[in-house]
Amino acid sequence: MMLLQIVFAFSVLLVGIGLLALGFWTRLRIFKWAGAGINCLISTLMILGIYRDMLVRAVEWNSGISSDAEVTGVWTDHTQTVTLAPDHDFSLRAPSLTAKGAWKLHDWNLYLHGDQSRTMRFILYRGRYRLMTHPPEDIDGWDGDLGLERAEEK
Repeated sequence: MMLLQIVFAFSVLLVGIGLLALGFWTRLRIFKWAGAGINCLISTLMILGIYRDMLVRAVEWNSGISSDAEVTGVWTDHTQTVTLAPDHDFSLRAPSLTAKGAWKLHDWNLYLHGDQSRTMRFILYRGRYRLMTHPPEDIDGWDGDLGLERAEEK
């Protein structure tokens, strides 16, 4: 699938280059503008695609968490905070909700049971754990949100 997208992008890019050359050859501005526009659009889409691919490769989706101690602590993104205590109690503070209860870790999934039950997911991003509060059901549908970071201890 990725190969087909690359072939299509380069084909459209060649059409843009052809229109640009035709515009200079015939001295018609419409061809120059159309060629330049197509080239800019395809180049931008290709750069965004490369960036997304690099971001996805930096994420380890099935991180091997060996013990609960690796994930206990405070996880935040400055709008919401999840606190995982060693005794398996949690507290969740977000702009529109507050919840408390018990947490359970299974593989890379974090299950919160209490006022608000939900499932979160730990990922490894560039060697550091991140807590995704709204993990995608399918990785292909991921919006690029890396989730919460562990708060720095002072």
